[in-house]
Amino acid sequence: MVTAAVARVGPEWRRLVFVGLIGLDPDKAHATADDALDRLLITAADDEQ
Repeated sequence: MVTAAVARVGPEWRRLVFVGLIGLDPDKAHATADDALDRLLITAADDEQ
C-alpha cells in the first residue's frame, strides 16, 4: 500500500512517503528509488541500524 502511495502523492509529499517506505520495507524502497537522493536516504537509514 505504501509503495503505491509513493506513485500517487504529489511531488511535495513523495519524499516523506518514501522515507516511510524505507522504514517499512527497505527492499521495496530500493526498488522504488528514482534518483540519487532516494538512494542516499536508503543508505542513511541503513547506517542508523
